Amino acid sequence: LKSFFQLGNFGRDIQHRAALFLAALFHDKGKLQFGSNIMHAAAGADIGAAVAQRLGFSPEAVRLVHSYIRHHHIIADTAYY
Repeated sequence: LKSFFQLGNFGRDIQHRAALFLAALFHDKGKLQFGSNIMHAAAGADIGAAVAQRLGFSPEAVRLVHSYIRHHHIIADTAYY
């Protein structure tokens, strides 16, 4: 959850912006494996982080990709309650 509050600062660092864009691309990739349940976020986070690492992202950016994807459902859950 902490990483979502860091979004206000990501524009200053191009790699953080790239982490957000990569997370947006891969956030539902885990649905191929688990369907539309909470488990897809964990699976997608691992996939997205692996891609970020292969693309040469810094360890911090890889962690951000993982965190953004892993917790992306919190935004929707919060909006409904």
